[in-house]
Amino acid sequence: MEPCLPQGGTVTVTRIGHHLSVLADGPELRRMSPMLDLLTQGNGAPCPELRPADVQFPLLGTLCADRGCTPQVTADAKRVQIAMPLLN
Repeated sequence: MEPCLPQGGTVTVTRIGHHLSVLADGPELRRMSPMLDLLTQGNGAPCPELRPADVQFPLLGTLCADRGCTPQVTADAKRVQIAMPLLN
């Protein structure tokens, strides 16, 4: 999530029951649509050329697809949130 915050900000990870939420909040977000698409489209999404800082997006998308869940991604100009169920 740090790549989303070019001017700094806060990344907060919260677990509520069997759900995990990761929230990046800052004064400005870097547009990460291709990376965020890798989360919601799973193994079927074409993978753009990756920087080392972006590798977590396709890895998490593949893990979720293998486990049968789809992360929920919401974003606006100052925050992006990824929420997903935790599986045993």
